[in-house]
Amino acid sequence: MNFIYEWFQSSRITQSQAQADSASQRSTDAARRVQALEAEVETLSLALMAMWELVGKSNGLFMKDLERKMQEIDLRDGVADGRMTRASVDCPSCGRRVGDGRKSCLYCGATIVKPLGDPSNHRLG
Repeated sequence: MNFIYEWFQSSRITQSQAQADSASQRSTDAARRVQALEAEVETLSLALMAMWELVGKSNGLFMKDLERKMQEIDLRDGVADGRMTRASVDCPSCGRRVGDGRKSCLYCGATIVKPLGDPSNHRLG
């Protein structure tokens, strides 16, 4: 009887060790992804600042102009939360929800038509 108990305990210890190893690997992978995302954010921030300085200087714009435009874009989804939240729309053909940035339905391929006043219809420049 003691043999069965020891075998059961050994099995549980092995299983627990495998779970701990898996959790450790997932944690390491997540830390690497966070580090890569932080580096990407820094690069994008640098590029954005360079673009702003070029565009602002050549067009006589000031930081308040940029802040005002950021606030306008932030409010397009109806919530001042510092994020560009994209709404979803119903496909006119199949009725499934698709991101409003799509030109066609991901599920059935139907063309997604936006109202004329929709800001996502506006082109830059």
